Amino acid sequence: MHWLGLTKMLVFLSSWLGGALIIPLACILAWCKIYIPMYILLSYYGFRAIFPAAKSDAIREWMGVSNDVTPYYRSQELIFEDDACPPEPDSSTMFTVGPHGILTQGWCFLNCSPLFTKSNITWLIAEILLYLPFCKDFMIWGGGAPCTGPYFKKLMSVGANIALIPGGFEEATLYHHGKHQLYLKHRQGFIKYALQYGYKIQICYVFGEELCYWTVEVMPSLMLWLNKFKLPGVFFCGSYFFLPNPDIDMTVVMSIPMELPHIKNPTHEDVDKYHALYIEKVTALFNKFKGKYAAEGEDAVLHIV
Repeated sequence: MHWLGLTKMLVFLSSWLGGALIIPLACILAWCKIYIPMYILLSYYGFRAIFPAAKSDAIREWMGVSNDVTPYYRSQELIFEDDACPPEPDSSTMFTVGPHGILTQGWCFLNCSPLFTKSNITWLIAEILLYLPFCKDFMIWGGGAPCTGPYFKKLMSVGANIALIPGGFEEATLYHHGKHQLYLKHRQGFIKYALQYGYKIQICYVFGEELCYWTVEVMPSLMLWLNKFKLPGVFFCGSYFFLPNPDIDMTVVMSIPMELPHIKNPTHEDVDKYHALYIEKVTALFNKFKGKYAAEGEDAVLHIV
């Protein structure tokens, strides 16, 4: 682990987790008549109301290049299946990334890759992250946008390239260290949209995501209930508090495009058919590369829940 890689990871995750914690902390301290954190919050939101953050390819590219030179993990690698390659801009391509893991390390690695700068991808994320102070800056600099139905349709109606994590917070809630698992059985909306707008799908599977953190299972039913309201629900720790285990090989494998027909009004049968085909393609991609990139080699098993 290079010290610059550690510094970048520390700054990024501190903004992410700190942004989530500072709001309730500021409210509690204000109730105790300690107002400094509240003043900081108000100053931040006031500043961003006048000077909103904007997408920055320069910051993304710097992060991507420095990831290669000063990596946090033992190794970080992007592998293309056969003749797969980054898509052309506005080519009606949907990236589906998984597993989510705890803090989406594979997703962040992909987002920062300079290979995708020209592809002009919008990275769809949980809307709540775009309201958190400091965290929202990193999200917007990286091209993040809310993963909501109306915004989905707005982008797809013009053929914009998009990326998303189908498993969402539920996949994080069900995370188990060392277990390859995707939350897909109850995720069909993205397939319906892909059919409606004639999109092709490029599957991105992240080997190593399952080794980044350790979790404690606490009231999983309650946590999954919270996920319905787009709220995360998982208790975790890394090798150094919230920092992920650096002694792993992080490998993202990207499939050749999965072509789908353009069906303006897909039936339930259409969605079920291509959802099943998608799961089949994900499993095939995993099995094709697990021998080389999974920690367990050929013994690795992908669980679809």
